[in-house]
Amino acid sequence: MKNIEPVTSSESLSAKREIEDLHAFFTEWYNGTIVNTDDIYQRFSSVMDENFHMITPNADVLDREKVLNFVREGWGQFNKQDEFAIEIRNFRVMRRISQNTILVLYEEWQTEPGRLDTEGRITLRGRLSAAGLRADERMVNGWAWLFVHEVWLPE
Repeated sequence: MKNIEPVTSSESLSAKREIEDLHAFFTEWYNGTIVNTDDIYQRFSSVMDENFHMITPNADVLDREKVLNFVREGWGQFNKQDEFAIEIRNFRVMRRISQNTILVLYEEWQTEPGRLDTEGRITLRGRLSAAGLRADERMVNGWAWLFVHEVWLPE
């Protein structure tokens, strides 16, 4: 069995940057604050591995095509008035799976437009996400997404 090197701090930082940058893209995309063009959309589609899969917090298993279509069709579904946003918290690299693949864990906190607390403020809803990332220097931050598995966090 080959020795697998620990994840370097440089790899950890670039993986964190990829997760934060991609979720910033989602915020802009769903708010419609960036234009809906193939070039802009490729920020998302190009980093999804051809065999990418996602398990949603509701236990739906989605292949790459379904995820790509869902995101593409979601452009501009919120507006600035809805205050949709995503915040990434508690990022950590769990381990290296192979020489070029790592497992990361992070919390994703989203505002849910229309979901208000008793004082009329928009509330946050959290998910714990595990993702498999493969090193790929052709990608914007050096990582391709292999899978994501999300579960709801307690409210």
